[in-house]
Amino acid sequence: MKFSYSKVGVVCILIVSFLVYVSLVAYSEPAVQHGFAVPSSTPPEVAIPEGLPTVDYYDNTANRPDEGRSRKYEKAMQVLIPDVTRDIQSVSMGDWYVRLGALPVKESSLVVVGKVDSVRAVLPPSKKTVFTVTAISIERVLSNSAGKEVKAGQLVETEREGGVVRFPNGKRIWHQVAGQNLPKPGTRGVFFLSSFFPGYGRDDDGFYLVTGFEFYQGNVRLLDSLPPDHPMRSYEGRQEEKLMLSLEKALKGHRED
Repeated sequence: MKFSYSKVGVVCILIVSFLVYVSLVAYSEPAVQHGFAVPSSTPPEVAIPEGLPTVDYYDNTANRPDEGRSRKYEKAMQVLIPDVTRDIQSVSMGDWYVRLGALPVKESSLVVVGKVDSVRAVLPPSKKTVFTVTAISIERVLSNSAGKEVKAGQLVETEREGGVVRFPNGKRIWHQVAGQNLPKPGTRGVFFLSSFFPGYGRDDDGFYLVTGFEFYQGNVRLLDSLPPDHPMRSYEGRQEEKLMLSLEKALKGHRED
């Protein structure tokens, strides 16, 4: 009987040791929760590209115009580390692009041709994440099933998670959803928008930027960094006119379905 108790004691010690080890590993490595990568306590320093939309972490007045649209981001996982001592990057992982076709009209409630007027980074009150509001000056409305009027000459604001957060010591966090890029002011192209925000649900008062094609010297390039075998890659480098013909045909077929 004593021998049996000894074996039980050894097993208990091994189990406790294993749980402690797992806890230490989980604490020291980046955690991934619901597709959001939480930075580790000592991430490497990175070179943050110039021109990305930036917001100051402790400037609470900058967020007031966007309080309404910020509410849905209160459900975000924590991706920001306050008062970092170096420039770092935080990347949220996900498969947002997997279901997108070559021309993602089915995933969009609004498809427009337009020019990026401005971009601004916004911190929700919880300061768990950062998102960017992109204002697009509409040239043409190609498709609209969003239930709200949108017309040429109008500015439409879209949202996408990501941006740069700056701290008083001058150090920054660059947050990005893997594969998603932020449009630059002056960029012209086709933009696919939706009232559904992945991870946050539907917001009929706003538009999520699904993806887009940029126009550059009469040709097409992708807004986002998609895998080499993604269907949208088939339009990269093609002429703007050919993309528009294919898109109008796809939209006509989608409306008839």
